[in-house]
Amino acid sequence: IARVMLGNWAAIVISLAAILKAAGALVGWILIVAQSAQAAAQDGMFATTFAVTNRYGMPVRNLVITGVLMSLLLVLTTSPDIATQFATITNATVVLMALPYIYSVVAMWRLNRTIGLTSTRRNFLVVVGLLACAYCVGVVLGQSAELNRKALVVLLVSTPLFALVKVQAVLKPRIRQRKVRHDA
Repeated sequence: IARVMLGNWAAIVISLAAILKAAGALVGWILIVAQSAQAAAQDGMFATTFAVTNRYGMPVRNLVITGVLMSLLLVLTTSPDIATQFATITNATVVLMALPYIYSVVAMWRLNRTIGLTSTRRNFLVVVGLLACAYCVGVVLGQSAELNRKALVVLLVSTPLFALVKVQAVLKPRIRQRKVRHDA
C-alpha cells in the first residue's frame, strides 16, 4: 500500500521499520527470558548453567543459549510475511505465559497465608487472583485451536525437563549457598 500511495521509498521505509520492530522484539524476549532463567537458576529451580556469570557479572552463556533458542524459534515460525510471523510468535508467547501467571497467583495465595494479612485483605487478594486466572483462561480460549495444541505440546515436552532440573537441584547444594564460578 505504501508503495502505491507514496512510491518505492515508502515501501523501503516500512520494510525497514518492520525489520527493526522484529529485531527489537527478539532482543526484548532474549533479555526477559535470560533474566528469568538466571533468577530461576539462582534459586535452584533451573539448570545452574544459566546462573554462571563472567568476571564482569554478565550471564554470557545464558544470553548465548537464549539467543540461539529464540533465533531458532524465529526460523521455525517463518511465514510468508513478517506480520504473520510476528503475530504467531506473539500469540504463542501469550498462550505459553498464561500458565506461569496462574502459578504466580497460586504462589501469591500461599505467601499470603504466611505473612499475617487481615482476612479482608487476604479475601480481596483471592478475588484478584481468581480474576487474573479467569483472564488467563480467557486469553488461551481466545486463541486458535491449532496454536493451543502446539502450546500444549510444548508444555508437555518441557514438564519432564523441569522435573529433571528439580531432581538436580535437590542433589546439588542450592546455588546461593555456594559461590557461583566465574567464567573468564
